[in-house]
Amino acid sequence: MARLFISFLGTGNYVSCNYCAPDEGDRKRRVDNVRFIQTALLNLHCADFGPEDRALIACTPQAREKHLEALRHELEAHGWAGRVEALPIPEPGGTDDAWEIFRIFNDAIGGEDSITFDITHSFRFLPLLFTVLIQYLKVTKKIRLEGVYYGAFERLGHPKEVEAMPLETRDAPIMDMTPFISLFDWSVGIDRFLRSGQPDDLNHLVQQEIRPVLRETQGKDETAKTLERIAKRLTELAEGIDTVRGQALAEFEARRRILEPLQRVQVDILPPLQPVLKRLSEDLARWEDQSPNNLLHAVGWCIRHGQTQQGYTLLREGILTLLDRRIPELDGIDAEVASPTTARQTRRELLSKLLNVLGGREPRPESEWQGELADYPEVARAARERIPQVLVPCYKRITQLRNDINHAGFIQNTSKANTLREELQRLHQEVSALLLD
Repeated sequence: MARLFISFLGTGNYVSCNYCAPDEGDRKRRVDNVRFIQTALLNLHCADFGPEDRALIACTPQAREKHLEALRHELEAHGWAGRVEALPIPEPGGTDDAWEIFRIFNDAIGGEDSITFDITHSFRFLPLLFTVLIQYLKVTKKIRLEGVYYGAFERLGHPKEVEAMPLETRDAPIMDMTPFISLFDWSVGIDRFLRSGQPDDLNHLVQQEIRPVLRETQGKDETAKTLERIAKRLTELAEGIDTVRGQALAEFEARRRILEPLQRVQVDILPPLQPVLKRLSEDLARWEDQSPNNLLHAVGWCIRHGQTQQGYTLLREGILTLLDRRIPELDGIDAEVASPTTARQTRRELLSKLLNVLGGREPRPESEWQGELADYPEVARAARERIPQVLVPCYKRITQLRNDINHAGFIQNTSKANTLREELQRLHQEVSALLLD
């Protein structure tokens, strides 16, 4: 694991200028009177390189012959003697050459290296190749991208025109292209979260992009703080669904803790990222703060993200939770049970047993009621009158399919995988139409 600077040596006619990066407060960030952008970037971004860190200059045979020696002399004058390596690459002539350049960079970069790229003199096809390479190396070698920079010498004009200018006026800006790579990473991370429901990529981005900002600003960057909090809440939500934490989901505050903060930070982030965040907001738009309706919204999440097993469990428990809220006679149990936790469990058991009785092939007479039904017959009678009859077969089917999944299909009348997914969607729609406010 090392820090790595990678640049390309071109074949143009380079004229001395002053390369300028954005100032940091009162500190001027510029390197004056240099021909090569590599000299400026190494001094601005790599001055603290240690013995294990490397600076690689990719050069074709033509670039090597024309400029490598002059570049080495300029680097020596700025304290980089013997610290820069030439990386031979072929002259680009076709797809095979592009793949060869890809291989050369892949071989040169080690696992978990932190990389600074200079793309000022890269080939025209290289930005695409570079973008693919970075994503590939993040997966295969877990690299970290420190920065991507471009020295905009052409802003000064043609080299012959620049030669006629006084040196003190030859200020060429250094463009920081890193946010565009970050935009790609955030877009992919949010897209994967929306597709899979898993927050791992988002959490990684927070660790990599947000926390360094908070360290540098001593926790004062409000946008960074808000994004970190949103990522934590999204993780909490996703893990709650993944582990079927129904009570926590019913109490979750998606609007206050995710949607409203998202609205506040959208004006401060890269404009192209806003449509991606809009997708995230739309995915959570139906969620409410501290509402049992969230259990059915969580089932919708499970359907969209392929979490079929969690969906059936949450759908069954959501029915019991929403019926419990709708049937006031159940409060009579609370008066007879000392513990609120025991009372809540008794209410749910009564509803579950009642739904099973109503869903039987033949109605069971009250004389055969058992358990909570026998303990609280008046409550059970009142609940029976308030339960929508069309809900009973839904609950029965949900319970059957949930048991099929929980027993891994080792039961009679097992269902195929596509049937389980399709039935969950149908049952969720029917239950939502009956019980959602």
